Amino acid sequence: TAQLVGLTAEALLGGGLDQLLGPAHLALVEAELPKLTATPRLLGVRLHHSIGQPYYKLLLHRFDNLTWAEFEPVMADQPLSLDLTSLNTTLSQLIESPSLIEFYQVTVEEVRRITGFDRVMMYRFAADESGEVVAEARDETLEPYLGLHYPATDIPQQARLMYLKSQLRFLADVNYAPAPLVPVRNPQSGRPPDMTHATLRSVSPIHLEYLRNMGVAASMSISLVLDGRLWGMILCHHSTPRLVGYELRDLCVFVAKTFTALLRGKIEREDDGYQLRIRENQVRLFDRLTDQSNFIAGLHQYTPTVMDLFDCGGAAICFEGEIIMLGTTPTKPQIQALVRWMQANVAVDVFSTTSYTALNPEGLPLQAQASGILAISLAKQPSDYIFWFRPELLQTVTWAGHLQKTEVLEDGQLHLTPRQSFEAWKQSVENTSAAWKPIEIQAAREIRLHISDIRLKIFNELQARALTLSNLNTELKRSNDELDSFAYVASHDLKEPLRGIHNYSLFLLEDYADRLDTEGVSKLQTLVRLSQRMESLIESLLQISRVGRQDLAICECDLNVLVAEVIDLLAPRLE
Repeated sequence: TAQLVGLTAEALLGGGLDQLLGPAHLALVEAELPKLTATPRLLGVRLHHSIGQPYYKLLLHRFDNLTWAEFEPVMADQPLSLDLTSLNTTLSQLIESPSLIEFYQVTVEEVRRITGFDRVMMYRFAADESGEVVAEARDETLEPYLGLHYPATDIPQQARLMYLKSQLRFLADVNYAPAPLVPVRNPQSGRPPDMTHATLRSVSPIHLEYLRNMGVAASMSISLVLDGRLWGMILCHHSTPRLVGYELRDLCVFVAKTFTALLRGKIEREDDGYQLRIRENQVRLFDRLTDQSNFIAGLHQYTPTVMDLFDCGGAAICFEGEIIMLGTTPTKPQIQALVRWMQANVAVDVFSTTSYTALNPEGLPLQAQASGILAISLAKQPSDYIFWFRPELLQTVTWAGHLQKTEVLEDGQLHLTPRQSFEAWKQSVENTSAAWKPIEIQAAREIRLHISDIRLKIFNELQARALTLSNLNTELKRSNDELDSFAYVASHDLKEPLRGIHNYSLFLLEDYADRLDTEGVSKLQTLVRLSQRMESLIESLLQISRVGRQDLAICECDLNVLVAEVIDLLAPRLE
């Protein structure tokens, strides 16, 4: 205070704000006091004793049973300018963004437009609290950080809790000289006051060193809180000191709150879009399975295949000893080994894992193609499965620096220092794939049930056909029995008149041959032969009717005799 307003801290203690403010501004402050909360309220004031800074913004808030008055200078080269038309355009773009990636990008570009920072990044936390830069707006001369990953240790738990309480943290100059509170402890409570919501509170020396090593001279961070959890952050960096006015910072908080208000719907819409794609492919696949006489062919011979249902690297169909592979998969022997492991260790019908190696160390060679596995059992045979495979989440993830901060001894004390280099280096992320979403597991379960229904339908149809065939066989047997009876009776009854014709023909030849001419005798002889032939044919008919219930006996035949008999039979017609 001695440097900024010409009064020492000790001189200010015990007095009122009238030491700094004129009556008009003091009246404004007194009017605000009853309304104060933990959220700062902004007033524009002039100080009686300011040196070189004729105008200050006064930020007032009430917290920890204290009234906080923070004076922030207004830089002459940064006039306040709110382009509401451009802001309205940005809000429209945020609302209409068709994808999450575009939604992220519009947000960081708007924050950079408002603040003028060299670099603005959106940092999204993963389930393990590590982070990833998912969007970036930057000066073209700067090295891109988009896509870089960071370990969870970059933001300690204490800092994460603070970011939940205070949405914006701002640092105009990393080389500032920190000044302690006077007194350090609150005389009434006997402890240091809680500065959670104080805009001008100092920053951890470790964080300052971290920023300097990155070449950052000014920074700002805005928390992105979704459903009470820290979803991510908007991080702003500048290569030179930069004081962004409170109004502009507050506008950035407004953009961030608009972002989080829309985020849940955007995530759900993107999930819905993916689920719709799964459903559409599923319906088309089901229709084809129903139409195909061989339902297995419907799983892989046409588009969409069973692999197209989910975001995966490959799929395999194991059915009745055959393995059909689609996309990038393990080898056939590796899939056979996987099937054996499934038979021995998995009792459920739908199985999923993001780290097969964690369950079976022998699966290590599969990590590049099948770190993650989703499988359904087809139930007919223990070895019948459909598998979907996912590779490692990233074969080599680019992380920003080493995983752990370097520990150094200084004056016999152990200190943590930030990483001395921000150059990206690669570290393998082993044996873990992207997680299987609940909608994917549910879709796999539905595929299994649909295939089970198809197989049950096929089984029922086969049973119905078998029953029909059995009935036909029974009817045919009955018909054959009746035919046998008829053939026996017919042959017996036809033989009697034939014997009479044969016998009377012989009587005529014996008794009246001398009364007939040669032609008449020949005709009688032909009549005898034809009657014999007719009897032979009737006997053959009876034998043919019994062929189906007798063992065939193959014997040699003189075709000359057979042809002579046929010619004799056809002689009248040939004549």
